[in-house]
Amino acid sequence: MLLLRVEIHDFALVEELVIEPADGFTVLTGETGAGKSILIDAFDFLSGNRSDRNMVRTGCDEARVEALFQSEANEELLIFRSLNSSGRSYAKINGELVTIRTLRDKMKDVLAIHGQNDQQAIFDDSLHRELVDAYSGSEADSLLSRYQELLQDLLLIEEDIARLGQSPEQRASRKDFLAYQIEEIETADLQVSEEAELLKSAKTMQALQTLAEQLNTSLQALSADSEVSALNMIRHAKRALLEAARYSSKCKQLAQDLDNIETDLDELVYELNRTSDKVSYNPEQVAEIDQRLSLLQRLKDKYGKSVEEILEYLEEAREEFAFLRDSDRIYEEKLAEKELVLKTMQECSSDLMQVRQDAARSLIKKIILELRSLNMKDVSFDVEIQKIPSRGNPPRDPHRVSFMFSANPGEPVKPLINIASGGEASRILLAIKTVLADVDNVSVLIFDEIDRGVAGETSQRIAEKLQGIGRFRQVLCVTHSAPIAAAAKKHLLIVKLVDENRTRTKLEELNDDARVEEIARLLSGKTNESESRNLAQSLLESNGNL
Repeated sequence: MLLLRVEIHDFALVEELVIEPADGFTVLTGETGAGKSILIDAFDFLSGNRSDRNMVRTGCDEARVEALFQSEANEELLIFRSLNSSGRSYAKINGELVTIRTLRDKMKDVLAIHGQNDQQAIFDDSLHRELVDAYSGSEADSLLSRYQELLQDLLLIEEDIARLGQSPEQRASRKDFLAYQIEEIETADLQVSEEAELLKSAKTMQALQTLAEQLNTSLQALSADSEVSALNMIRHAKRALLEAARYSSKCKQLAQDLDNIETDLDELVYELNRTSDKVSYNPEQVAEIDQRLSLLQRLKDKYGKSVEEILEYLEEAREEFAFLRDSDRIYEEKLAEKELVLKTMQECSSDLMQVRQDAARSLIKKIILELRSLNMKDVSFDVEIQKIPSRGNPPRDPHRVSFMFSANPGEPVKPLINIASGGEASRILLAIKTVLADVDNVSVLIFDEIDRGVAGETSQRIAEKLQGIGRFRQVLCVTHSAPIAAAAKKHLLIVKLVDENRTRTKLEELNDDARVEEIARLLSGKTNESESRNLAQSLLESNGNL
């Protein structure tokens, strides 16, 4: 995958900047503070790593970085990432929105940045193991994956053993408890939809009960069965008016009116009785529904928040009960399985150890040759592979791989972190990257001041190594070293300008005289000193770049 073009907009001091690197080795130089680190940050941001709202150029709403890559089959890959002033970031791959994690996973196989942090990472044992495995090819990865699959099998077997308990008495007690739970749930004969139906029936019954009670109250108030009912009171009144009618025609009329009212009331009572007879309310049915709902609630309190969860628990309990029913036999079988898995893991670990040791022996020879070519003449380098002791469960990787180093003859090799200086760490990292260049899948390698802590002939050797890696991969290197700058196929200069009271960073491609001047500056700090210019011209000519 070839990096064709990078565009950076409103990122830190960069207003707008375009990078079009060469297909091999490209170098970036510039005065201290010109913004070289900003470009590294932009590539890091594009790779899906950390973002900070301070990356957005002051006064702007959004920072954007996008890059166009092309595969050997001429397929294009467009990567885009932006960050707004509120700190929200989003990314796209070929125009489609993706998560930052997806972006990071995609970019890890396309672009790698090796900066000061990497020179610290070279002291980390976990990186040593990864590098040895990368050098060994797919065999180490395959064996490690197999080992980790066996480890997962072991953990599952130990879960089964834990479920069985450590004694027959524990297993018997657990089985009795499960039997009680299973019987309690099975006796209830639960149906998935019954709770909703019961609640609906309870609501209906409540409505019928209220209706029956109110109808009964109405009948009691109106019917003749009660002395104080409306019907009896009307009849008493009518009789009194009929008696009074002997003396008053008006009372006679009123008695007739009451007679009509009595007739209407009789019809009303009749209709109320008919309606009441139609209301089917069974107190026993209500009690049954309440009892069933109470049972469901007790089971939910014990086994789950719903009937579905209770039934799921029942299935799990049945499986465990069946598992425990023949527990003694299964317990012995699980112990035998565990021993077999542990034995297979040990064999897998031994095979992996052999593969790593074989790779390490070859890697040691090549790295020593590379280090000596980088002016570390008396260096000793070794790879120590040790089995990690098991404390409880076995580790996810059975081995600890450590790079051992000695810069001085007669001194024993010791872990890198104890003795390697910053300059030595840079060269060790470069040596490893040189050896691994033909097996590393990453297409674009960015080196940030790989020459830090070295000078003179060593810088020239580093330049040659970067050229070598550039034959296999696309290389971008930020440097202060004249030999490295002269070795690059393409030279880009980072310049910081102040325009209308705003600081801006721009990028220029250098050719011929401009390139000679910049390399002269790297040599002596001056661009017009004749000796430095002559040496700069000589460096460029020796690399075929002038």
